Parts: sequence; C-alpha cells; structure tokens
Amino acid sequence: MNILKIRFRAKYLMLGVLAVSIFINSGINQVNAEVMQPSIDPIHANVDESLIVPGQVIVKYKSTTRGRSLMGESISSVGSQRFYNVHFSEDVSVAQKMSALQSDPDIEYVEPVFKVKITDPPSNSVTASVYTSNDLTYMKNWGKTVTELTYAAEKTTVTQHAAVTVAVIDTGVDLTHPDLIHSIVQGYDFIHNQSNAQDDNGHGTNVAGIIAAKAHDTSGYSGVAPGAKIMPIKVLDSKGGGNTATIIQGIQYAIDHHADIINLSLGSSIPSRAMQELLRSAFANNILIVAAAGNDSNHWINNEVGQLDDPQKDTHRYAFLSSYPAAFQDVVSVGAIEQLVDSRLTIADFSNVGKIDVVAPGVNIYSTYLNGGYGYMSGTSQATPFVVGYAALLKAYNPNLTSDDLKSIISTMTKGNLLDTNHQYNYENFNAYEDEAVTFEMDYGRGLINGRLAFEIPRPKLSLIQDTISQDRKITLKVTVEDLSGHLLTYPYPISINSRLFKENIPSREFDFSAEGSTVDNLNNGFANISIALNEASPKDVYHYYYFAEMLDANNYQRRSNYVHSVRKPVAPTASLASGTYTGTQKISLSTTQSGADIFALLVEGNKVRSGKVLPGAAIEIKGPNSFLSVYSEKNYVDSDFSEYVYNIKPAPVGGGGGGFMPSPTTDKVETVVDGKKILELKEDKNKLLERLRSSKESLDLDATSEKGFDKLSVELPGEVAQKAVEANLPIVIKSNGFQATFNPKGVLQQNTFSKLQFKAELIKKENYPIDMGLASSVYDFAIEIDGTKISSFNAPIEMKFNLDAKNSIHDAKKVGVFYFNEATRSWEYVGGTLNNDQTIKVQLSHFSKYAVLEYSKSFSDINKHWAQNEIETMASKQIVNGITDSSFEPEANITRAQFVTLLSKALRLPNSSTETLNPFSDVSSKAWYKDVILAAHQAHLIDGISDDQFAPDLTITREQMAVMIVNAYLYATGKSLADIQITQEQKYDDEGTISEYARQSVRIANSFGLMKGATALEFSPMKVATRAQAAVVIFRMLEQIK
Repeated sequence: MNILKIRFRAKYLMLGVLAVSIFINSGINQVNAEVMQPSIDPIHANVDESLIVPGQVIVKYKSTTRGRSLMGESISSVGSQRFYNVHFSEDVSVAQKMSALQSDPDIEYVEPVFKVKITDPPSNSVTASVYTSNDLTYMKNWGKTVTELTYAAEKTTVTQHAAVTVAVIDTGVDLTHPDLIHSIVQGYDFIHNQSNAQDDNGHGTNVAGIIAAKAHDTSGYSGVAPGAKIMPIKVLDSKGGGNTATIIQGIQYAIDHHADIINLSLGSSIPSRAMQELLRSAFANNILIVAAAGNDSNHWINNEVGQLDDPQKDTHRYAFLSSYPAAFQDVVSVGAIEQLVDSRLTIADFSNVGKIDVVAPGVNIYSTYLNGGYGYMSGTSQATPFVVGYAALLKAYNPNLTSDDLKSIISTMTKGNLLDTNHQYNYENFNAYEDEAVTFEMDYGRGLINGRLAFEIPRPKLSLIQDTISQDRKITLKVTVEDLSGHLLTYPYPISINSRLFKENIPSREFDFSAEGSTVDNLNNGFANISIALNEASPKDVYHYYYFAEMLDANNYQRRSNYVHSVRKPVAPTASLASGTYTGTQKISLSTTQSGADIFALLVEGNKVRSGKVLPGAAIEIKGPNSFLSVYSEKNYVDSDFSEYVYNIKPAPVGGGGGGFMPSPTTDKVETVVDGKKILELKEDKNKLLERLRSSKESLDLDATSEKGFDKLSVELPGEVAQKAVEANLPIVIKSNGFQATFNPKGVLQQNTFSKLQFKAELIKKENYPIDMGLASSVYDFAIEIDGTKISSFNAPIEMKFNLDAKNSIHDAKKVGVFYFNEATRSWEYVGGTLNNDQTIKVQLSHFSKYAVLEYSKSFSDINKHWAQNEIETMASKQIVNGITDSSFEPEANITRAQFVTLLSKALRLPNSSTETLNPFSDVSSKAWYKDVILAAHQAHLIDGISDDQFAPDLTITREQMAVMIVNAYLYATGKSLADIQITQEQKYDDEGTISEYARQSVRIANSFGLMKGATALEFSPMKVATRAQAAVVIFRMLEQIK
C-alpha cells in the first residue's frame, strides 16, 4: 500500500494551515513531494478557498500580552488568553493578513478560521436494505440493544449518572424537552453570544437525547445514560454551520466549566492547529473527547447489501479519511454501522475510514427532537453519542477513571466478531491506497463498543516506571490487571507486552512496525514490573515508540491496555538567514545536525506555494515581497517541530545587490588571535553611527558576527551615540554568533556624560563550571562597561536572545530555560526564558554574569502517573519547587502559607525587600528563613496577614487563601488591577456561600482564568487545606497565563 502518499498529505496540510489559506483538497492526488533539485517544486493542487472564513484569522501569542500588530484591530479572545480571533476587511485576503501578522515576533502562529459543519446525514431515499421491524420498541432502541449498553445502564443509577457532565458542542439543545429538561446544566450560545443555548436545528437535541434523555413518561425516550448532565454549547447555526473560532470557544467553555466528556458530532476536512492544542489540553485535564468520523464515503453501490441510496444512480464507490477533530490522536474517533435485513452488522454506507477507534450504530437512530418531539436520524453524528453515553456510564460507575482509562476501556472492550467483513472492494478515489481495499481496522477500528464486557472482564493497564531508551534502549513498565472499580486482580496466565514504532501522520496503527516484545508469566500479586530492551538495531536518537499489554479473556479474545508512549523528536532544521527585512532576492540553505534526517519545506510567496523535500546544501531563492517559510525534519517516521521564518524583501536598488540586516562596515571589525583565542572587536565611526541613528525608526543595529566565530567579543559605542539613542528612545541591537542583545542605553547608564559604552562577551569552557543538566547553548560571560567601569545591575532589563545549539537535542521544551552561574553557591540558577519557533530562546536579564541555556529534567519517585506529574516536573525544572528529599516530592502533603509565598516569590522573581522595609507582622521573626520573601511579597501587594499584625506563616494554606494570593500574583505580573478584570463566564458552586467575603472575587477570577478549579464539579471547598501538588499546579497555570 502506498502509505507514503498519505504521510505527505497530512503533513503538508498542517504546514499549509500554518501558512496560507490555500489548501490541498482531500479528493485530489496528494502533494508532489519529489526531491528538490535544487529548489522547491511547485505544489500542483486545486485551490479550495470555500473552506476558509473570509475576513478572519486566529492568532496565538507567545505570551498573554498582545503585541503591536493587533493595535486597532477588531479582536475577541478564543480558547485562552493567548488565542485571538482577528476580524478585518474582506477586501484583504486571508493570505495577506496572515503574512503581515506572522512577522510580529510576539506571535507564535496564525491560522485561518475554517468552516465547520455537522457531519451531514446521508440520503434516506432508499432504505430497503436496512433492517426494519414492526416492533417499534426494538427500532427505537436497537442501537442500545446490539451494543448491550442497556446492561451497563443497569449497573449504575440515575443518581450516579447525574454526577457526570457531558458537553454537547453542537447546534444547542431543546432546553424544554420533557426528556432532557432535568438534565440540562448551564451552557452558552457562541453564535448569538448569550447564555441560552437553545437548539434551532434539531441536530444537537438528537445527539443529547441519545446520551442522556430520561423518559418523562411511557411515551418518552431514554438514552444510554439517562439523567447524565448535559452542558449545551451552541457553536453551529440553524443550518448546522459554524467555524473553528466558535468551536474553540466552546471547547474552552467545557474545560473551564469542568465537563467530564465532550461530544463533537461535527467535522472539517482541514485540521486546525489551535483546536488540536486545546483538545490535547482538555485530554491532559482528564476530559474525554469523542468525535464523529464523518459521512463523506460511499461503501455500497448498485444493489449491494448495505446500499442506502438509489441503486440505479449510485454507481461510484469512494472512501474518505476521518474528518477533524476525529482524526486527532487524543480524540476517540467514531465510525458508524448499520444493521442489514438479515440482522448482520456492517459498515454504514457513508462512514469515513482511516483513523477509527471504535464503531457504534448510526443508521435509523431514534431520539429526541425539537419542540418536545422525536425522530430518526442517521450518521456518525448519531454513532458518536452512543460512545459518549457509554463513557458516561463508566465514569458514573467509577468516578476515578481518567480520560486515558476511559479511552482504553472503550477501545479494548469491543466485539469485532459481530461485524461483517464482506465488503473488501476497490475505491475509485482513495488515493492513499490506490486500487486496494480498505482494511478491517480502517473501517471498524478496534470493533463495536460493548456495554457488558467492561463490567465482566478485567483489563490490563500499563504505567511508566523508568525510560532510558535514549541511553541504553531500555524502558521499565508496571503492568497490572484491574477490574472496572480499579481493584488489582491476580492473573495466572501470560500477558504479552508489545512495542511498536509509531508512524506519525499515518491514520491506522496497523501499519506500525513491531519493535520488541516480552511476556509476563503471571500477575499473582496483581502487578509486575518488567524491563524491555530494544534490539541494537532500534533507533535511540530519534524515535516514537509505544507500548501496550495484551491478555486473553475467557473467550480467547485479546484485550489491549492503554498505550505508553516514548518520544524523542529530531532537531528542527535551521535556515541560513534569520527572519527579517532584506534587499533583493536572497538565497538560503537549510541544515540540521540530526544525522540521517530529511528536511522538508513549504514556501509561500503571494499566491504561490512551493513545497517538497530539500537536498542538503540546496539553495532556496526568497524573492518576496512577503515570504513565509516553514520547515521541519523527519527521521524514523518522527517529525520535528516546525521552524518558521518570515522575510520582507525590498526591491534591489539600480546597480545594487542584496541586503538585509544593516551590517557595520567590515573595516570597523578587527579580528585577531591572542594566546590561541579569537578576539573580535567592533568599533564603528561615530558620524556614520549618528547618521544611521537619525535615519532609523526602530533600532540601531550593530553586526558583530564573524564567520570564524569568537572567543572574546568587544563592541564599543561612542558616548554621544548612546546619549542620542536615549533621546530618540531607540534600542541598541547587537547581533553576534549565538546570541542577540537588545537594550536601551538609558537602562544601563548611571551618569550623564561618558566617552564610551562597551558590550563584552566571552565564551567560557563549561568544564570550569559544573553542569549537571543538558547544555543547549554555548556558555557566555557578559559584561557592560561605562568608561571601563563594569555595570553590576541595570535600571531596565536587557533582552537577550540565545541561539539553541543544534548539536544538543532538546527532549522537553518546557524544561529548557536560561540559567546563570551563582559564584557564591557554585551552582546554576534559573532566570527564565521563552522558546521561539526559530530555535532561539528569549529572556530578560537584570544583571550580567555567566549564562547558558540548559535543559533541566527533575522528577520524583512518588509522582509517577500522579495527576500533577507534568506540572510538578515543569516547576522543578525551573527550580521553583523542590522535593522533600532528592527523590521524594510528597505531592499530597500540606503546604504552609510561608512555603506557598516562597514559591510565588521564586516564580515571579520578586526583588528582595529593602533593609528599610517595615515588618508589619509580629509573628515573622527577623531571623526566620521566610522573612525576606514574606516582606517582598507584602511590598508587592501579593499578600496580607490574617490580621493587621499576624501573617501565620506556619499555618497550612487554605484553598481560598491560595486563590487570593495567586490572583494577586497574576495582577502583579501583568500590571493589571482588579478593576481591569472582566469575568464573562463564571462557574457557580453549591458552596459559594461558605467562601469568605474577602476571597470571593479572587475565587471567581481564579476559576474564570483557569488558575484554580473546584475541588469537585459542584464545590470549591474554600476551607480545605491545599496540597503541595495543588500549589505547583496553580503556579504552573499562572505562569502559562502570563508567559
């Protein structure tokens, strides 16, 4: 099978999302990905701009502070404080707007707003081949019957169901339907921007009824999980149409209001990067996402058994891949089945294929409808709520099940033997598998969901103990066998542990390579630890392995565990020319230090799109006027992150050549070698600098780069030039090998008259400074001198941007930061840093010293698989939290008020309190270890005492006290006041009346901004003592908000 074609389709489609509003239609031949010789081949593809919403784009900022590029624009927040929906004149093309916005260095990426619709129901003009019966009770409930979901419903109670909340992101819900009215909780209408999410289409009401309808009398209808709570979120209009901006808002609403499960019976043929990120965040926060695969296919033609259309007119067989968001890996993708006249179950005529996790009934499905009515509908839209209702029953039975648990149970507790396999035909348009049949797994995934198996059959479960694949190709896993209640069970038979090499961008996992396996003989104690060593041929530099356990049930069917993934991405390629403004056509090359990796590029210039594989050393011409280049590397079926570049190309002057970053005259650079060290000195003519300063509108740029590199660098700026830069309020930008420094001389000047300012940098040997972390840059010693006197600290921070060293692979970007060497303690201390897409990291420095970019990975033995593991490890990598011991964190231990203030002080890098600072707290001793941080926090208005003169530093902190402090910290970091905060969507808790008056506003803000959630879905528990894990999480969230 031609798997390669589908890889290129998916990857270039995502690249296109990053770049322009020109996309590859899924019905045409995939991207021509021939090797570029020597440049990039044009993409020959149909242009389908009908999928793009004109006059809108989605922008994601690198931090919560918007840049200058959106000044004066009509914008609204979507998803989080880093996502914005930008509205502009439809006379401006989406491509033009994206190109303009992408040049903003504060923007992470821009993407179009895509049109989304309900997964269109198929034609029901002919249904003779579908099972029908005069038994109306069976017809109304056949979907629950063939899946045995009625059995699962009997194992739970309506009271248990009511503890589970399902967000139905759709056309809204009939809020007064007698079978749904008691299940409805507060939702929102993002089409009309109102709290009343009333359905005006019928689709959402039908979906909600399948999930949770509870018959009001004998004439009513009951869904899979009667009485489960439905959160109606309207993102589609009366015709079933919407767009990714409103859907992202809907998903964020579901996250903020603590939904347990999200139903998405909608789809688009284009992947939204912003939506994918938000869904990944939802899944990580234990929200299960289930989506419809789509109804674009036509499996049965003429008079074949599964035909749903007119056999005289239906003569072309075609299949389409699952739509988005179902095709995203974190989402449970649902296909549909139909029941034939002989009661066999087979793939529904319309059901999409490819990335399918499970299937459920989707033809002639009876459920609730508008105006208190009922009706039959068909589609993967109807199959999806069967899976969601099943997930609600599982969650009702065991509320401790995580999103990963639910996904694993749903996917493994299936019946594949009930499904018909006699439809292996050729498809006319399915180019990824040209002239070949679609496989069983591409049709049905793991099989038909079943409500009985999870309650009767134990399941295997894997968790990670230790991963050292990158060192010795070994991984240690814990395997257990559990029942649905989470009880460990003995299992006296062998359990196989499998590992596979994950092929990214290929929809079906059946094409992954088997890597290595092992067997656990028995689990007499309910669990076993097993170490698996990959063979010597298995890659350990770049890989994506996943592991799962399989066991035989009583009927000799394989039951599979959850997946444990181990990923190490290749290094992203870099361009020889940085983003910026240049004069004349530029030639650039792409390179990567990742041995054996291929490089792929997409270049957008105006309406021209070129894409393909890049040969090493091949030159790519950048002609402009506005050029967008997105590149990634690939090795072992694993893709790197994107590196993105934006070039503004000005016409070359007559008789002139290329240009760009205004370089200093080369005669002003002096390069010498002294005692074996390369010395680079830059000293430009004062009059030329003043002339450039007068003509510049943005900055005075100094080029201190050298092809040979340097060991020591000195850049000298005349005092008059520095003073003129202060008067013009223009920053100085010094660009050199490995870093770029940007500063306003006013921030370093400590006297009005001086003759020269010198910026100095020296490369130092890392061996002289112990580094027990991953080194991701060179080690520098920086200094600024005024007339020979070193400036020890600055009045305003200097912005430093470091190039990441491509020789050192980064394993986890969240754990990379800038560190300085503390000479007193002989240790490296974290100072901050924001990673950019161009393989640089930016940081604000308040003083100069020895600096390096490091990756610090720190974990603890008692947080493995803990719900806060990611946040704790990230905060530990930034040296904000420490363990109780080197190996133990004690996540559930209580935390005192003084300890939490200390964490806030580290996170915000609060300056030490001055010696003149008055101490208002009689219980904060001058000798106490926490005295300085408490006084600094009080001076910054982060904290107050429990009384006028008492802080109670050793008391454990309550959740409402934590909410007050974290909101104050957010206000301090953003420069906002409480008056600046507007809460548009507020979670109401049953115990709100028990929140102290002084804390109520902070609790509301903390909840609205996602800084803190309720202790349960219904209660905030303000007086409950907070834990160390909760402290790490709220600080992590606060830093993400202000990043």
